[in-house]
Amino acid sequence: MALRVKYKTDSITRNKNNQNRRVFMEKQKKLPMLLSVILLALSLCLTFGVKFVFHACPMMGHEMGKVMPCHWAERAVFTTGVVLVVMSLLLFVFKNKGEKAAISACMVPVTIAAMLFPQTIINLCMKPDMMCRTHMRPGVIGVTAVLIVVECISIIINLKKDK
Repeated sequence: MALRVKYKTDSITRNKNNQNRRVFMEKQKKLPMLLSVILLALSLCLTFGVKFVFHACPMMGHEMGKVMPCHWAERAVFTTGVVLVVMSLLLFVFKNKGEKAAISACMVPVTIAAMLFPQTIINLCMKPDMMCRTHMRPGVIGVTAVLIVVECISIIINLKKDK
C-alpha cells in the first residue's frame, strides 16, 4: 500500500512538471510571434513616420524644379521602410525558426542602411535648425536603433534550440 501511495505522488509530481514544461513551451512559441508583431509595428512606424511625423523639410521652390537635398533622403528611408515591412510580413508566412532567424538577420543591414541614409549616405540641408536635421534624422535613428535591437533579439530567440 505504501508503494502505491508513493507511486501516485510521483505521478502527480510528474504531471505538474509536464504542465509547467507545456506552459513554458507555449510561451516560447508565442515569443517569436510577439517579436514579429513588434518588428512589423516598428517597420510601419519608420515607413509612415518618415512621411507624416518626422518628415524632411517642406518643398521650397518646387515650382522651379528645385528640390531640397533632404527630400531624397526621406524617399530613401521610406523605400527601405517598405522593404522592412515586407520582410516583417514574411516572418508571419514562414513557420520554421531557422527561416525566421534568417529573415531577421537580413533585416539588420537594411535597417542599418535606413539609419545611414540621412546625412551619411545622402546629405541633408546645410542649416542646423532645418526640419530634416532636428526632426527627421533623430527620428529615423531612434526608430532604427530600436529595430536593430529587436531584430537581434529575434535572431537569438529563433536560433535557440527547443528542448
